[in-house]
Amino acid sequence: MNSEKEKSVHFIKADNDIIINEKCIQWVKKMEECLAVCAKPTGCNVIGMMDCHKICKANNPESYEKLNKFFK
Repeated sequence: MNSEKEKSVHFIKADNDIIINEKCIQWVKKMEECLAVCAKPTGCNVIGMMDCHKICKANNPESYEKLNKFFK
């Protein structure tokens, strides 16, 4: 049986006042002090990353650290 914690939805804040459901993240790419996040179900274009969300350490330090820990 699932616990309440497993059922709860977790979000992270991206730049430009965008909120992303963590379960929708397809991939994350590290770019110096920022992260490019793809949340499209069909994937995102890596070249140019025009359809990705950006999370920069200076703008959203909590969200940045939450995802950046996977790169350490």
